[in-house]
Amino acid sequence: EVGVAEETMDLYMPLFRYAREKSLNLLALSPEFMDIVAARKNGLQSVAPERRQEYVADPQGFISLTQEPRYKLYTDRSLLKDFNPSDPGEKATGFFAERILVHETAATIAAKYAVERPESLVAIVAPTPDVRFLLGINGRIPRVCAALNNQKQITNKVTDNA
Repeated sequence: EVGVAEETMDLYMPLFRYAREKSLNLLALSPEFMDIVAARKNGLQSVAPERRQEYVADPQGFISLTQEPRYKLYTDRSLLKDFNPSDPGEKATGFFAERILVHETAATIAAKYAVERPESLVAIVAPTPDVRFLLGINGRIPRVCAALNNQKQITNKVTDNA
């Protein structure tokens, strides 16, 4: 089970065809479907450690990010507004675990590709909720690239309250 709705495949089919026609590389940026389900049902700790290591190239930065005050603001005002319980009684903590796993995995895969091919252009096609306010996929990539290159990330903040 790949976990992709037929409507989603239909939506992206022109992009897949274009990429094939132009010989462009496409990267699968999502964790395995079973790991997404496990994270949502039982938290990140339920994802096998070896796969978590594949998904999270910068564990210290990953943990630090979720402790920042601006991340709490992002979580409360943006990320959790997309929470739609899949089961009665489901709590937002499972949704939070799912989304941060998806975001960090996508950032890790894109960053690894970019670091290994510094001359490349990497473009990400993702739903708006995954790239809002630079704390989803797009905001994680510079940190992960810096970690992969063993460099300190330069923070580019608009404000401390952003």
